[in-house]
Amino acid sequence: MIESSFTTLPDVAAAHYPFIPKSIIGTKMDSLSKIGKIACPKFFFHSPSDEVVPYALGRRLFDAASGPKEFLDVEGAGHNETFEAAGNRLFDAVRRLVRTARGQPDSGS
Repeated sequence: MIESSFTTLPDVAAAHYPFIPKSIIGTKMDSLSKIGKIACPKFFFHSPSDEVVPYALGRRLFDAASGPKEFLDVEGAGHNETFEAAGNRLFDAVRRLVRTARGQPDSGS
């Protein structure tokens, strides 16, 4: 599970403080360069209303990931509220991803 994540720490910093040069940020936390190398199924969830990590960075990380993968939009949740706000939709999406990874048909639940 990848909750409200981002591409790199400098990308997050640039979203909040565009006047700070990315080059001075020592810690990169570069998930973007690593996500494509992860072979296991991946489940992402993020809110377009996230006030800490821009939603676009979470989508960009998802786009760079190899499959199987799934993304769940959690509307109206703040950064620290996505898990609770997603509720049963989160567990249903994870079940679908597991079935897909196992090559099982989706039963619709």
